[in-house]
Amino acid sequence: MKKILTSSLVILLAMCTSLLAQTATAPSFGDGSSGSPYQISTLNHLYWITQNSSEWDKYYIQTANIDAFSTSSWDSNEGFSRIGNNSTKFTGSYDGDGYTINGLRIARSSTHYIGLFGITDGATIQDLGVTNVNITGYHYVGGLVGIVQGNSTVSNCYSTGSVTSTGSYIGGLAGEVKGSSTVSKCYSTGSVTGKVVGGLSGVIKGSSTVSNCYSTGSVTGIGNYAGGLAGYIYNEGVTVSDCYSTGSVTDTTTYTGGFVGRVRFSPTVSNCFWDTQTSGHSSSADGTGKTTAQMKTASTFYAASWDFEEDGNGNDNGTNGGASGNGTNNYWDMDQDGNNYPVLSWQDGVTVLVTDLTDPSAPTGLIATPGNTQVVLTWAANSEGDLASYKVYRGTSASPTTLLSTITAGTETSTEESLTNGTLYYFNISALDNVGNEGSVTSDVSSLSHNPSGDYSLSFDGVSDYVNVNAVANEMSSVTDWAVSFWVKPNLNSFPEAEGDAVGVNTSSGGNIVLVGMKKIGGFPTIYDGASSDTEIVGSTGVSSSSWNHIVYSRSGSTGSLYLNGVSQGTHIPNYTFSSSDKWTLGGEYDNTTITNEYAGFLDEVAVWNDDLTAEEITALYNSGMPFDASSNSGNYTSSANVQGYWRFAENSGTTTYDLSGDGNHGTISDATYSSPGADAFAPTMTITAAEGADGFASNDPTLALTFTSSEATSNFAVGDITVTNG
Repeated sequence: MKKILTSSLVILLAMCTSLLAQTATAPSFGDGSSGSPYQISTLNHLYWITQNSSEWDKYYIQTANIDAFSTSSWDSNEGFSRIGNNSTKFTGSYDGDGYTINGLRIARSSTHYIGLFGITDGATIQDLGVTNVNITGYHYVGGLVGIVQGNSTVSNCYSTGSVTSTGSYIGGLAGEVKGSSTVSKCYSTGSVTGKVVGGLSGVIKGSSTVSNCYSTGSVTGIGNYAGGLAGYIYNEGVTVSDCYSTGSVTDTTTYTGGFVGRVRFSPTVSNCFWDTQTSGHSSSADGTGKTTAQMKTASTFYAASWDFEEDGNGNDNGTNGGASGNGTNNYWDMDQDGNNYPVLSWQDGVTVLVTDLTDPSAPTGLIATPGNTQVVLTWAANSEGDLASYKVYRGTSASPTTLLSTITAGTETSTEESLTNGTLYYFNISALDNVGNEGSVTSDVSSLSHNPSGDYSLSFDGVSDYVNVNAVANEMSSVTDWAVSFWVKPNLNSFPEAEGDAVGVNTSSGGNIVLVGMKKIGGFPTIYDGASSDTEIVGSTGVSSSSWNHIVYSRSGSTGSLYLNGVSQGTHIPNYTFSSSDKWTLGGEYDNTTITNEYAGFLDEVAVWNDDLTAEEITALYNSGMPFDASSNSGNYTSSANVQGYWRFAENSGTTTYDLSGDGNHGTISDATYSSPGADAFAPTMTITAAEGADGFASNDPTLALTFTSSEATSNFAVGDITVTNG
């Protein structure tokens, strides 16, 4: 029995060895001529080619998919031996006829010219896929070919898997393309590692041409040059056109780019793109960087004259007289759902017509309003009928490209939260239609996230300190009924003139329209009507220099009213009018070229409405000496929707004071400085004292007389508001 078992084991081992051993089997059909090419259908046929270099000038056609995973154990685990080397190059023709060679394994880390084909010279390789390759070599290593040279042609080919080297000139499809060779309508999706490394080809040089190709695999450079499509493109005779790459590119060297690492000697690189987001690179030695959304939009490529597949009418949209296909070669297809990059039209054999090539217009009216750890964006709705959404981009530097959110069309607002207060953020947005066309982004808007209720005000020294808020003029143009409110704690002695204006409205040439301020002597609030050339209201009560004061001017029709701390200071018949070219100034008035009637002291909580305020609203805004948020209705105050400019000066840094009305009428600070506290820091305080009882103590008595003393004037205070707990 032991003898029988031993014999069986020997037989089994012999069978396994025979399964793994490479066998050179000559093709059964064809004689290698152009009219009767060798027909390659098995791995043994491929091995036969490698062992017969005298046949490397012949014609071949593949007739079946070939499984090549077993090549990993060949030649003492070094794997497949390439077709074509430095002494005998492959000069013949290999037609894959749409079939694949799957799982090719080569592990020759010290050998040059590695791939299914080592070196081609004047050869033709077409319609072939090498999939799931695992290839290691030294110099000139590619998934399909080590070096494409002479006037070789490689077309309609692709590679997937991985190509690795510690040497140079490494590519997903080819290590190097040179001479007058042409590589067209090819792609690679595999990962590539090495020096002078690219997703499609490590080097493109000589007078070679690479066109209508793409690569999506990751590229890892370990020295010299690395790029998404090519590591190095050089020589003025080279042309690379209508190509793109999307793979991540990493390297520690200087010459690293999203599309190509380095370009020298003026090659022609035209209509080529790379994905700035997936590649991790915003720059490249050549090519045009686009966001992922733009790379998945047909118009990006169509506008660059890429040749998309056409219908029988010569149009890309399936309609006679529709969009032209930029030629008749039909190189590219693209699903227009916003989720796909272009593909080569031969990949699936299906006609995918580009049905919409019109980008939505850039949105308009983008406004950024800051808040506490947030910024609220608003914009005008686009008018396109096929609009799908808006893309919101954010960054901490100009021209941001980081996609923050996608907002469904019809919702023209976005609140960006969890921001860092005190950080300046930049935003822009774009519009996207139903088939994925993304339009241009808007111009940037920026905003400083901060707590609007911060304990700050602006300090003016009376010498050329002011705030330009001219942006509000557009909202106030031709407005008749309006109001302005602000809080002041003035330094009257530092007023350089008889009056100090907290708010001034002037014509573009410096003429007076309306000025709201106070007298230097007595601090009486004033209104100056430029149309009448007269100070028409002078209040009867002066402001305090030691505390905050609330001043409101409100115009309703033919009556203008001035208030101090909720109390009317008089009325007048106004004659002035507003226009969009007016100059609006805080802290003085614009006298054509200079600021005059400068205000000195502290200014806070400035608000402008495009409608009048009622007396009850003005009392509510005074709020017993404690300002409240004018952008929110409360109690008798109901005019928050009419606020056109609201500057609370809580930023505490920079020269921009942000309009919190939501209209984006931000102001520019000139010389005025931030100060603490602000007007909204002071709530009324209440002091409670108890009279002594009959026993001489303020305790242990059944009845106590309590006295309540407020630091500010109060209203609507009643005994019912008091709660006493007997402790």
